[in-house]
Amino acid sequence: MLGRSLRTLAAYQRRRARVLGRDGVQTAALCALQRFGSAINLNVHAHVIAPDAVFLVDGEALRPMVLPPPTDAEVAQVALGVHRRVCRLLARRLEQDEAAAEREPTPLDSAVAEALAPTRRMLQTEAWPPPARPRCASVDGFGVHANVALTAEDRAGLEHLIRYALRPPLAHTRLKRLPSGRIRYQLKRPWYDGSTHLELDPLALMRRLALLIPPPLQHTLRYHGLLAPHAHHRAKLAALLPAAPAATAPVDAPVAAAPTNAPVTDGADPHALAPPPTPQATARRWRWAALLRRVFKIDVASCPRCRHPLQLIALISKP
Repeated sequence: MLGRSLRTLAAYQRRRARVLGRDGVQTAALCALQRFGSAINLNVHAHVIAPDAVFLVDGEALRPMVLPPPTDAEVAQVALGVHRRVCRLLARRLEQDEAAAEREPTPLDSAVAEALAPTRRMLQTEAWPPPARPRCASVDGFGVHANVALTAEDRAGLEHLIRYALRPPLAHTRLKRLPSGRIRYQLKRPWYDGSTHLELDPLALMRRLALLIPPPLQHTLRYHGLLAPHAHHRAKLAALLPAAPAATAPVDAPVAAAPTNAPVTDGADPHALAPPPTPQATARRWRWAALLRRVFKIDVASCPRCRHPLQLIALISKP
């Protein structure tokens, strides 16, 4: 289903490129699969980070061409295409697996039905449809939100966006045990019916958490198009990357919120091909200490008491 959705997006970008006079272009996308909603419920969806550009192979280099921002009608067209392709796939799979529809439900099936019950009730009420927003569309429960855009220079905004796409399923600060033994979870924002929190039995909470575990041997972070592991021209993308940040970046560097403005382009013709970039050989790997400090705010290279840098006294290799 994810492949059908991303092919719909890639087909839309190629059509826009053909309108601008370019054919045979390459696309790229990064997809993060999430199985959870804001209420620790089962809500499988995908966060796709794709450049508003297509790429033309020019010898040993890639030349990007920026596409214009999508309109509301174009986003609705993409949502309709995703709906059609996924529904056709599901209908074909149901026809091939008729025996599965007749078997007795398993405990996992019952837990899935319990987790999907609140979402199903919201879909059946008239108050559920989300408010109309720019570059957003919904078709029979298939929603597409395409109103977040970043400029190429906004590296802090890109980091904020990727962290949002890879966020954990629940926040421990909103989880509280009541004197009665039940678990209360405060919602990030009120529901359409006015609910502000959930109260669950410990066993019901464990059932919800069990459903959020991804299936075995399946990646939740996937790369498509030019970013795919075996893409023929993937190595040529390195020349388009900006200079690598220093490994000693400040710990408390502010992370800006992702803006929702349309991409900004320079020059008289925003759709003109950029000149072939010159390759740059820069190291882009961070040390583990720097990664831990940046992600978890833990400085393993400093003393937890005096905060002075630790020094290597001896290296013992034998047990």
